[in-house]
Amino acid sequence: MIRINLLPPEKRPRISTLRLDMGVLGLTTVLVGGAILLSYLWISGQVKDLEAVHQVRDAENTALLAEVARARRMENEMKAIQGRIEVIKEIRGIQSLPVRYVDALISVLPEERIWFETFHLDKNGVLQLKGVAMDNQSFAAYVEILRTSAFVRGVVTERTLRREVQGLTLVEFHFRVMFGPPPNEYYQQQVEHG
Repeated sequence: MIRINLLPPEKRPRISTLRLDMGVLGLTTVLVGGAILLSYLWISGQVKDLEAVHQVRDAENTALLAEVARARRMENEMKAIQGRIEVIKEIRGIQSLPVRYVDALISVLPEERIWFETFHLDKNGVLQLKGVAMDNQSFAAYVEILRTSAFVRGVVTERTLRREVQGLTLVEFHFRVMFGPPPNEYYQQQVEHG
């Protein structure tokens, strides 16, 4: 037999589902609040760690900037010292130039054929010479050899004339020699070795 219930279904009280809904909502709120609180605590811990790292890096950066400034000062001092050393080398090289000029003049002098009577070296490196030679060929050969010197910039013969000295006919000469520092390569080698 089949029974058919034609009565309306019983209505259950809504209070029980409302309590369940409220419980679920409360639990969800507590869980979400807890998650937010944990996230906040974790993020604030990360921020504190990053701030500590930032402070350490700032201190390192300040120390490194001080070292860089010190290194730049030392570099500038080294450049200044190097400049002074170069000036001293240049002055030392220039100081010895008059001696080198006279040495260049004398080292190629044929002593048995040419004699100097006077010479004058001015501050511009021009040497005025007066002397006698056995003959014109000896004087001309000496001037040609003199022109090959690294220090000689030019030779100008002002005059030559015959002169009688103790019964010998000699050639009296007056000439100018323009001296100057040698080319840089030669000059550098001489300064470094001399």
